[in-house]
Parts: sequence; structure tokens; C-alpha cells
Amino acid sequence: MTLRQSWHLQSHRECSARLCVVIGAPQEGTRWPVRNVANARCCHKLFRPDPRNRHHQRYCAAPRCRAASEAASQARWLAAPKNRDYFRDPVHVARVREWRSRNSGYWRKRRPTPVALQDLSLEQGVDSTNKKASFAGPA
Repeated sequence: MTLRQSWHLQSHRECSARLCVVIGAPQEGTRWPVRNVANARCCHKLFRPDPRNRHHQRYCAAPRCRAASEAASQARWLAAPKNRDYFRDPVHVARVREWRSRNSGYWRKRRPTPVALQDLSLEQGVDSTNKKASFAGPA
């Protein structure tokens, strides 16, 4: 085992080995470059933030992290003083009531039954009393 591999095993047991191979473990006595690697707030795994957003990206692209990011963003927005009564304001309540009265069946809409892509095959009786089958050609 080389010095780089042993340093990796001692310092970053929880990170994915594939990511460390791509990035490469730092030399002895140095640290991970802060701008290239971040620790996700939700899953706590190392990831490479997008270079354009690295100064404020805190969540990785995993579905669980993305959902946590959206929930945190919505909670931050609702916690702001100007947004606390956004959905409770009388103007917005009246707007929603008016919309609901115009679209009363919105939540109860049923999808129409699908239309068949082919015509129905109707059974037809076969009249075989006067017909003779001739499978052999003329002799």
C-alpha cells in the first residue's frame, strides 16, 4: 500500500473511492483543495460542485439531496418576514377562492377513456353451404 492509499484510508473512510481516484489524494502534508470538493449537507458525501456555483452549492445531484435542497429553500423563503403572510393575505385568499369557483371540478377531473387505436373486429358468419374449396390448381 502506498503512502497516498494509506492516507486516503485513514482520512476519508466515508467518501466514495471512485471520486478520490478521479481527484487523486493530496500529497502528504497538504489538504484537499476546497474549491474542487464539497461535502453534501444531506448525504454527507464528497462531490464536485459546479464551477459556476461552487461558492454556494451545498447539495449534490443525488435525488435525496435535491429534495432536501428544495425543502430547505422553501423553508428559507417562508421564514423571511416579508413572505410569512404571503398565502394568508386577504388579496391572495380572494384570488384563490375566485379561481376555485371557476374551476370547481379541477381536482375531481377524470381522464377520458382511451380511444382504441384499431377498429373493433365484428364477427361475421361464414356461409359455407354453396362454396367449395379448391386448393389444387387445374390439372
